[in-house]
Amino acid sequence: IAQMHRGFTENVAGSQQGLVGGDSKPHNPDPSMGLKTITMVIPSVASGLIIGRGGENVRNIAVKTGSRVQLAGKESLIPGLSERLLSMTGSAESNILAAKAVLETLPSNPTVR
Repeated sequence: IAQMHRGFTENVAGSQQGLVGGDSKPHNPDPSMGLKTITMVIPSVASGLIIGRGGENVRNIAVKTGSRVQLAGKESLIPGLSERLLSMTGSAESNILAAKAVLETLPSNPTVR
């Protein structure tokens, strides 16, 4: 996961200038840009960290970035795999911010619960 975070950060570092990021202001995507959905594969053992108590982490990520963040339910798991799909829907910029925020919530060791 740490390697995935580094790679993601390196790939989008240049595209983040001018984006609302580390502050607590909500990022509101420009509706004229259209909505896009990106999907990440998340280790099931880390899903509780992403969701947070009562959905607090997912809700905070959505408010701060402007993306709608949804973690696929346990019923949609593929037998034998231990990953879940996390979808983010919003502008391209808000999805980048949301993906980065998700990766920052994950521990460097995904077996930590």
